[in-house]
Amino acid sequence: MINNRHVIVIFFILVVFSSLNSLSAASVNIESNDWSNNEISDFFNGNIVRGFNISDFDTVIFNEGTYSNISFVIKNSVNIITQGIVNFVGNSQTTAITIDNTNNVNITGINFNNYSTAIKFNNSNNSKVSNNNISASINNTTGIEYNNSKNATVENNTLKSSGSYNSYSNGIYFNNSNGDISNNEISGYGQGIVLSNSNNSNINKNEISKNTGTGISVGNSNNISIKENNITKNGRNPGSSANGDGIAISKSSNVNVSKNNISENLVYGIVYGSSHNVNIEENNINKNDYYGIYITNSTNNKINKNNITNSGGGGIWLSEQFGTNKNNTIISNNISNSANSGIYLQNTHNTLIKNNILNNNGYAGIYTSGGTNEDINITQNNIIGNVVGILLRNSANISGNEILDNSEKGIYLYGKITGSNISSNNIVRNGVGIGLYAIDEINNIDISYNRIYNNIKPMTVSGNVYNNTANLNWWGTNSPITNYNGFLIDTWYVLQLSANDYNTITNATKNFTDQNVNLSFKLTTNKPVDNDQTKLPYFEVNITLPNGTVVSGDIRNNFVNILINSTNGNFILRSIADAEDIALNINMGKTLIPDEELPEEPSDLDPTKPPKDPDSSNSNGTNNSSTINKTNAKMQNTGIPVLILLIVLISTIGISLKRRNK
Repeated sequence: MINNRHVIVIFFILVVFSSLNSLSAASVNIESNDWSNNEISDFFNGNIVRGFNISDFDTVIFNEGTYSNISFVIKNSVNIITQGIVNFVGNSQTTAITIDNTNNVNITGINFNNYSTAIKFNNSNNSKVSNNNISASINNTTGIEYNNSKNATVENNTLKSSGSYNSYSNGIYFNNSNGDISNNEISGYGQGIVLSNSNNSNINKNEISKNTGTGISVGNSNNISIKENNITKNGRNPGSSANGDGIAISKSSNVNVSKNNISENLVYGIVYGSSHNVNIEENNINKNDYYGIYITNSTNNKINKNNITNSGGGGIWLSEQFGTNKNNTIISNNISNSANSGIYLQNTHNTLIKNNILNNNGYAGIYTSGGTNEDINITQNNIIGNVVGILLRNSANISGNEILDNSEKGIYLYGKITGSNISSNNIVRNGVGIGLYAIDEINNIDISYNRIYNNIKPMTVSGNVYNNTANLNWWGTNSPITNYNGFLIDTWYVLQLSANDYNTITNATKNFTDQNVNLSFKLTTNKPVDNDQTKLPYFEVNITLPNGTVVSGDIRNNFVNILINSTNGNFILRSIADAEDIALNINMGKTLIPDEELPEEPSDLDPTKPPKDPDSSNSNGTNNSSTINKTNAKMQNTGIPVLILLIVLISTIGISLKRRNK
């Protein structure tokens, strides 16, 4: 049973703990015109100042005012906040706030000006720096710096420098640290954000512009996310060693760069080298002065769903500068209006270029340079309005692409190439559909199942070109040009019209009498050969039926069969695809049936037969006489020529008239 003494003891203990707790979470107010810089420094060093002794979890409130040349080191887990407008003004040589070996420090609401570093963390974890304004007009300045610190949060700060470019000038700098950097505005530094040897960090939704060098730099860091940042106009006022890239990555892995706006940077939009598993996705990369994306000596590169436009150089460059790029996928990007090529490959291995839009670039849509490019697959891209659609200087598989309206060539094979497959492409309205220019030799090229139509020239061949085939293509006509040096072309697709077992691939007329006619259309080959029409690209055929109905659709599976019953008339079946227009004219009719011949009736004057009784009748009372068939009446042959009878008659009349005159 609890007595009154026990109750008193318990109450005393609770009061003591409550007092200790309130002491451990005290609030201390500092006035700019009351506390000296030394007092502030001593207080944060753990000394008792004005009766205050700092403890973990205290809140230190800097009241409104200007604190000149203030500098101190934090050694406790505290929250620093402000009341009113608080300005820390430095002398360009010092760090305003240093946090050493202390976790759980939060700093918010201070205006820092002209410090070599505004806030620096050393070996301190779980910190938060938010809603501060940091400005400087000096060189070699850093806004917020972390060294060997984990789980940092840096958000909603404004960092602006007006100093000259220097590689040691950084807005936010992580060295062997990690954390989240978000919603900050950073401008005027040598580099906006730098991660060095810093894994597991996120850089999201920052405004990074007009830094004299690179917007975001990542080196020797893994598992990094760079997302939804606006990175613009970096490198525009550089010093002698400026690089001016939007994002630069080196010696890093598992880096995701997504949904950023990267525009108007001096050199590259994104550049990286010696890195692995970098994913660049859904970024808007516009008006950067050189290439939108530059990659060298890296593996497992994924460049997907980006909008890369108006680059001063080209869209994407996989460069051999520092080594080979391996296992590259470039999928579903829009790359247009670049001054040079849309995609440029140098010394790459295993590259897939698929489902991209490559329009109106200043040279090639896709350019594979000399050197070693291996295992290149270019498929299902729209390559429209460039100077050259695809320029190959290496072997590649090119399939299923729309290659249209390129001013010089749709596909251009140049240099020394052994072995390439070009199939299932729409190659239309280019200067030259497919051009080959062998500096050394070009051989073992297979061109099949393409639609090659309405180019100024279907193909051109120059140099030592041999042992190539171009069969099973649709050339836009039933009668294509097939005489190209170094190529076997003996099989191609044609439009065919048929009437029963009659087939034609040219305009024709066919007569039919007394029979039904089956009219049909199909796409076939000029001679019997195994083929697969489904490998052709999509294009349409228009078929006009005899009744005037027009049937349009995919030429690969548009078949027509019409049965015309035996009748008199003219019927036309017509098919049109590209430049080919053929018609089959069918004339149908019936044979005239001749009149039926009747057997001759016996003559009544025949002396060998008795005369008939004109009154005779059969038992039914009908007349049995059949001397004349009244429905098929005919003249009976008497055996005497009519002309002789006329002559005799005229002579008799003449003699009679002469006698009367006498």
